[in-house]
Amino acid sequence: MKRYISTILAGAALTAGAQIFEVQSVEPITLPAGLAQSQVVAISHDGSFLLLTDDTYNGLARFDLSTGTAEVITTAAGAGIDPSLSADDSHIAFRDVTYSETHRRLTAVQVADLGTRQFTRVVPPSREVQGVAISGDAAVAVVAGQPARRAIAAATTAGARRARSTSAERPVLSIANEQLMITRGGATSLLSPCGTDGCSYIWPSVSPDGRRVMFYLVGRGIYTCDLNGGDVKFVADLHAPVWYSDDVIVAMNDIDGIDTQVSSEIVAIRLSDGERQTLCGGSELIAMWPVANAATRRIAFTTRDGAPHLITLK
Repeated sequence: MKRYISTILAGAALTAGAQIFEVQSVEPITLPAGLAQSQVVAISHDGSFLLLTDDTYNGLARFDLSTGTAEVITTAAGAGIDPSLSADDSHIAFRDVTYSETHRRLTAVQVADLGTRQFTRVVPPSREVQGVAISGDAAVAVVAGQPARRAIAAATTAGARRARSTSAERPVLSIANEQLMITRGGATSLLSPCGTDGCSYIWPSVSPDGRRVMFYLVGRGIYTCDLNGGDVKFVADLHAPVWYSDDVIVAMNDIDGIDTQVSSEIVAIRLSDGERQTLCGGSELIAMWPVANAATRRIAFTTRDGAPHLITLK
């Protein structure tokens, strides 16, 4: 642990005065024995818990950061692929992958109510689920270009009601035949702001204020654009980008060896001026797959070997 922090401080000395963040600590997270899920896929909006999945994106577990306890939410295959939390952290929308008798891969979409432990199916198993999200007061699944909606239960506490009332309807991004799609107002249309010919889009996300789209164009890097596909801006050739705030993103700078990654860093980039800062990682601590929460100034990541860590910012 001292080695990790000293590496951060050494880097800070070289770039003093031009940093985005001041890193307070980088600490491993101790998980309960026997928990299959160890890869962090989300931090709750209030910062109280992490969502974990296993190394093949099967199952979801809720890890309480204050108590160090974990509860398995589902063991569904594919549940760890881009699960979506509601604004009040009361519901999770996720994929549920099964196989038909003829071995065809099928994906259903479900919503888990974390308060009642009840599950609601949004769409039945399908070959054409393109995207899953919670937008406003509904879980949305984009299936063959058509959005299917299922209202989620009303909040039961005053705090949750306030959170729900401020969670405006947000556009839902999805991928169809490697192209970037956007669903707004009950309709899905092609976005693909860099074109379609020879272009493959992955890792799409909407900014916290709902005004910008970020995506990774395979072989070229991270870009942002507006909701109409205009104002396209190249950011960096890094991987697995996530929004920290409307002006800062976090991504990983990983280097592949023959069979696996030999190095990976967690990097922050300020969009307004292009400032870039390595927060942690390298060849000793191979830090990958970041998730972020600006409200609590925390960034979580998982190492190549499946050990979750938490970065706390000052």
